[in-house]
Amino acid sequence: MIVDFTNVPVGNHVLGNVGPDGPFAALPIDPTEVADTATTGQVMQFRAGPALATDPTTPPQYLVLPAITPLEGGTLRPVALLEQLSEYYEDAPAELRLGTVANGTWTALKWEDEVTENPSVGATEIWEFYNATVDAYPMHIHEVLFQVVNRQVITVEGNWSDRPDDPLIDATNRRYSALAMLLRARYLVDVDCWSEVRGRPINPGSICNELRKRLAREEFRR
Repeated sequence: MIVDFTNVPVGNHVLGNVGPDGPFAALPIDPTEVADTATTGQVMQFRAGPALATDPTTPPQYLVLPAITPLEGGTLRPVALLEQLSEYYEDAPAELRLGTVANGTWTALKWEDEVTENPSVGATEIWEFYNATVDAYPMHIHEVLFQVVNRQVITVEGNWSDRPDDPLIDATNRRYSALAMLLRARYLVDVDCWSEVRGRPINPGSICNELRKRLAREEFRR
């Protein structure tokens, strides 16, 4: 990241956190969860002073960055980003875990488990991260050059419902997602296939936001 302070007035400027105090899930952000502007909403302070000499650096618009050579080939390593919920508090994450993925099934690992991924120095590899947490950004990478080559939706079988308009599906054989079954039992509403979103990546939290909007409609408040 290159920050140009050329036109920034002299003084102190605070970089603020306009997101939630907890892990970011999806937009829009609930106003009650926005970070406190007096404490956690302050990330970093920049102190801009008057120029003491002519700036010899290249203006950003004239910077020519080196070309990026696409990486090819390498060992494929599917790994999972998993979340362990608290045993004492409802819907509260207790810890994040890494895991392995094999034949469509992920296995959570602990710190004391044996090492499963041990790439060689200088190797080029393809790492597939399966994000099964509610967070949009549960990890980041240090000390290695990498390129993002793909991003796609993963379908978790427990959160999938058959489409009612499918010619092979009727009331006798239709399968409901675990989410749909839970909401039907708890709120006595049929959420149909709201757990299915086609055609674009699903940000964690977007399904819950959509459910809240639909459950707030007039027909569910009668």
